[in-house]
Amino acid sequence: MGGIVLAIIAGVIGRSASDSSTSTTQQNVTAQPQVVRPTVPPPSFRIYKFRVDGHTAIVVPINTSDEQLKSLLWFFRENVRSHKFKDIGLTQADAEQRKGQGYFSVYRGEKCATELDFLVSARPCGSGDHDDARYQWGIQGEPNRDWGAIRTNGQLTEIFNYYKDGWQVAPEIQAQLAQQAKAEQEQAKAEQEPSTSPQFLLGKGCVPLTHTVKVATLGFTKLTRPRGLPKYAEMVQDTTLCGLDCALEIFTRRNAHLPILPG
Repeated sequence: MGGIVLAIIAGVIGRSASDSSTSTTQQNVTAQPQVVRPTVPPPSFRIYKFRVDGHTAIVVPINTSDEQLKSLLWFFRENVRSHKFKDIGLTQADAEQRKGQGYFSVYRGEKCATELDFLVSARPCGSGDHDDARYQWGIQGEPNRDWGAIRTNGQLTEIFNYYKDGWQVAPEIQAQLAQQAKAEQEQAKAEQEPSTSPQFLLGKGCVPLTHTVKVATLGFTKLTRPRGLPKYAEMVQDTTLCGLDCALEIFTRRNAHLPILPG
């Protein structure tokens, strides 16, 4: 009898521990917010006004529905976060300015869209904002932090918010963007660090191709073979070959007797 009681107690304890472990595991798993996407296609649109401060007015047909506006906001979100600005209608130069942050205001028709124009003294639709939808990204300096809303009965209704849904583009697109960012950083670094290779300097036209080039310790070039010309004549020749700034630079370095690295 005592053995049966002990077995029952052991079973209860084991089951309680298992339930507790399951409950703890479930608590540790954070449920991902469900992102609701519209099913209707976005409306046709065009960029109406582009401002250098990042605020852009976009016009859609007057009869555009709220569901179409929601779909358009998602269209903007996907293309902006993927850096596909051309699909929105921005030029390459405009796109470079918009990678970090920007603001789209969507209007049904053109009537109120001119309220973003600095040159308009009187707001066409009165005081306040009259956009029908808006999308903003680069909030607080973080490009992925975005937000979208539509205006219903004069009030903005939030459609999505990065702080709430944490939405990201597809992993393969993230990898492409990371690779692109790395390449841009390397290119910027290379442009900031002057090259000391003779091939680089020859390509820049700083010295004539008929002379042997050595590189000075400070990264400037000097001709190793004397030309047998007066200094002013050599400077005139250098000016013809690579410009006045380059000639002055060569003249100054030559007369400063900078040490020359072995060739």
